[in-house]
Amino acid sequence: MDKLATIYIMFNVIYSTLFIIFVCGNEAFMTPWWVTLIAAIVPAVLTLIGSLTLSRRSQLRKNTEEIQKLARQLGV
Repeated sequence: MDKLATIYIMFNVIYSTLFIIFVCGNEAFMTPWWVTLIAAIVPAVLTLIGSLTLSRRSQLRKNTEEIQKLARQLGV
């Protein structure tokens, strides 16, 4: 996996965990169950979108490099 994708996923896992602990553990206000659910889903979806985007870019870069390597070998 791409190094940036790994860093992005780790950051979002830590952020999501701390955010959910803050939202669920804050006794100053009671949150309904759906707020907690949204607080858990939104960072997970953002992590998914970000990691898929970075993985796709990484794969496109690898494919482009392989095509250029093949073209050099063929003398094009």
